[in-house]
Amino acid sequence: REEFCKDLGIAYTDEVTEALQSSAGVCYTIKRTWEVSDWCETDPYYLPEFVQYIYIKNTEGPAFVNAEIDDLCIEQGCHFVFSRKLEITDDCTPVEDMSIIWRIDMQNDGEWKTMKSGEGVQIASLNLESGNYRLVVEATDQCHNRNESISEFKVGYCESMSVSGPESITFNLNSTNDKLRLSDIPYEVSHPCPEAKYEVLLRYKGEGLIDHNGNLLPPLSGSNSLDITCDKLGANMIELWIVDNVGNSNFYVLKLDVKDPKGLCPNSQNQLA
Repeated sequence: REEFCKDLGIAYTDEVTEALQSSAGVCYTIKRTWEVSDWCETDPYYLPEFVQYIYIKNTEGPAFVNAEIDDLCIEQGCHFVFSRKLEITDDCTPVEDMSIIWRIDMQNDGEWKTMKSGEGVQIASLNLESGNYRLVVEATDQCHNRNESISEFKVGYCESMSVSGPESITFNLNSTNDKLRLSDIPYEVSHPCPEAKYEVLLRYKGEGLIDHNGNLLPPLSGSNSLDITCDKLGANMIELWIVDNVGNSNFYVLKLDVKDPKGLCPNSQNQLA
């Protein structure tokens, strides 16, 4: 029967648009317009259009493979030449299509100040002097997922800055309240930066303080002698430190043998050097 005639035709067109920047996790939007026609109907054959919105979503942001920086050691000269090609992965956007911004901050008087910034994955040949730094990387994929990595690290001289000398020295008392001075110890200093300023300091082993990370703190500036009294007769262990003007430090331990050849101390038994 003619009233039950249905000869349908169905078609659609798509319009693809990128999502707004504020729509995190939405990659793009498809505006799909449906057209339905019934050729059994009298003119017009087309039924009203129907518009459908399809949102393609991905909420997984970029992942950083090598944005964590370990402490760096200057082996020669006064700077560490820092270069890195960042590795960043994402399950919806190739790295060349991501928005990647990085910066290197240096800590100065307790505040972070940007010394260099750039875009892309390549960080090339930055001269970093001794100090505290952080690498900040921001990566945004085409689905507007944004992740950030912050890595703090130190640049120092490590073992290339050192003080060395004899394993032990002997000190003969000239009074009951004598002093051991730096000039009494034949030490040598090694520092890779010719322009660096530093102090050599003395301290009895076991008298130092520990910081909150469990590291031994160097002696106070100006500690260039030790009091030698009668209670120091015999073997003592002392620390000889090098501390430069930006806080890098290193030390070694040597034995101090105190003798009393003049018999100045009670019960010293006239120890001979």
